[in-house]
Amino acid sequence: MSDLDRIVNVRISKETATLSQKSFGVPLIPFEADETSWDDNWDSVLDEGQSKTFSTTGEILEAFPKGTAGKSVADTDFYKAAQAILAQPTKVKKLQVGRIIHGSAADLTENLEGFAHQDSDFYFIVPAFAIPETEAVVGGRYRALPQFADETERILFCSPTNNANLFSNSANSLAKLWGSFTKCVVMAAQAGEWNWAAWVGEGAPFDPGSSTWAYKRLATITPTKATSGDFSNITREGNWANIYHDIYGQSITEEGKCTSGEWIDVEIGIDWIRIRLQEAIYTKLVQARKIPFDDVGIQIIHSEVGSILQDGAKKGIIQGNTIEISSPLFADIPKALVGKRHLPDINFSAAVQGAIYATTINGKITL
Repeated sequence: MSDLDRIVNVRISKETATLSQKSFGVPLIPFEADETSWDDNWDSVLDEGQSKTFSTTGEILEAFPKGTAGKSVADTDFYKAAQAILAQPTKVKKLQVGRIIHGSAADLTENLEGFAHQDSDFYFIVPAFAIPETEAVVGGRYRALPQFADETERILFCSPTNNANLFSNSANSLAKLWGSFTKCVVMAAQAGEWNWAAWVGEGAPFDPGSSTWAYKRLATITPTKATSGDFSNITREGNWANIYHDIYGQSITEEGKCTSGEWIDVEIGIDWIRIRLQEAIYTKLVQARKIPFDDVGIQIIHSEVGSILQDGAKKGIIQGNTIEISSPLFADIPKALVGKRHLPDINFSAAVQGAIYATTINGKITL
C-alpha cells in the first residue's frame, strides 16, 4: 500500500448494464379461496390479489400454519396443483401462487396483472380449478385467462370441468370456445386429477427447443379413460385438445397442441425468439454510449439479431441453415426516419425445427 493509498483508499468495481432475462420455466397457479378448505387466518399470509413464490411443497406447508378445526393447506386446491407440478422427476426451480377474488372477468384480469406486477417471472398459467364451459363463453369471467395469456405472451394450461363436450366434439367444447386464442392449451382430465398441472411440471423445466410435449409420462397422475372415438374427436380441426391416456401399455400425453392447432413447443419457441431479440437489442442500446446511425451501426444491430437466431438454432427452435437476415443500407433509409433515430426493416426468416411424432415404414421380405 502506498502512502496515498493509506490516506485516500479508492476502490472501483466494474459494472456492465445487463437485463435480467425472462424465464420460460416458472408456473403461476391462480386460485380462489374455497370456504371448505380455506382458513380465514391465512388471509394474513396470502390475501386476495396477492401472490407468493415457493420452491417446494414444504415451503408452502410452512408458510400456512395449521388452521382452525384442523384445517391444513394440504387440502386446498392450489396446494394440490402445486404438488402435481413439483411431483415430476425434473422439477421446476420455483412456482408462484396467486389468490384471485371471486368476481367478474375484469376483476380476474386485474388480479393477473397485479401478479405480473408483483413478480413478472411466470410464463405458464395453471389455474387451480377446472373451467366450467358456461364461464368460458364470450362475456364469461374465465375468458380473461386466455385473453391475458395472449396479450402478455404467456401460455395457459387448463381443463374443463368434465370431458363430455370435448369427447363429443360439441360446439360447447372448451377447446372450441377458446380456439381463437394462440396461447391456450386444453387437456381432458378426470375429476380429482391434476393432469394439466402435472403436464406443466413435466415440461416447464426444459429449455424451449429441447423438448416436445407429446409422449410424456406424468408422475402421480391416473390416465384418463377414453375411447378411440373420443381421441379422434379431440385431435381434429377446431377441437384441438390433449389427453393423458394409455397406449399399448404406456401412459403418455397426446398430442401436444394449443387450441389454435399449433404445436405447444413451436408456440413457446416463437415466444423465446421474440423475447430474447427484444432483450438483446435493448441491452445493446443501453450498454453502448452510442450506436451510430450509419452502415456500421446498422450492422451492429444486424449482428445481434443473427446471434440470437443462431442461439435459437442451437437450442433446436429453428433450423440454422434456413436463417436469412436482411438490413437496409444507410443511404436507402428515408431521412425522416433518420431524424427520428428509428432503424426500419431489419427482416429475418427461418424454418421451425420440428420433431418426429409418427412414421411410416415400408418393407419387403422375400424367400
